[in-house]
Amino acid sequence: MAVFEQPSLFDDQACQRWRRRQQSWRHPDEGGFDALRYETVELDYKSAQAFVTEHHYSGRFSSAVLRYGVVEKDACRLVGVLVLGNGMTPAVLRNPFPHLIPHRQSLELSRLVLLDEVPANAESWFVARSLSHAAREYGLRGVVMYSDPNSRCTPSGLILPGHLGIVYQAMGCWYVGTSKPRFEDHLPDGTVLPERAASISCGTGAVVTVRQ
Repeated sequence: MAVFEQPSLFDDQACQRWRRRQQSWRHPDEGGFDALRYETVELDYKSAQAFVTEHHYSGRFSSAVLRYGVVEKDACRLVGVLVLGNGMTPAVLRNPFPHLIPHRQSLELSRLVLLDEVPANAESWFVARSLSHAAREYGLRGVVMYSDPNSRCTPSGLILPGHLGIVYQAMGCWYVGTSKPRFEDHLPDGTVLPERAASISCGTGAVVTVRQ
């Protein structure tokens, strides 16, 4: 009998990590994060896309207005990526930030992924530095962040665990509620097929066909 335990839902000290879409967990008891070993840099589109599609559990790269990476200094190697995008619709940004200009002053944090070798508590440092740079250089004033606690299984048994957004809580972000309920179409590998992507690629009848 296989047993799966999701530490992120029960231990708010466990930090979720990824490598080739396989999850693992790092805990502060292992030694913690040393910021002197790392630096945050802006990334080009292709570098961010390659890293995210290889390692993020979704296997997909979403809209990317700004892209940041965390680099291990000694090895000069990329070990994490953060992506700020436009969101699915302007309402995603306009509803929580009615006084800001969507896609310019407000964006969505669409991807955050760190490799399994990065110690615990690196994400709050990485996110804070990335957002500070975006605010200083590009005038960003508001960011929408989502977390999905629901886990999913693939036919091979691989589990795609959700997360509660503990890093967002640690940064002092405001919880403003849940997003609007909607249907999700799941592909055989466990990834989600967005309705908008299906409609753009295959026409408006694509979503109905997938559900049938």
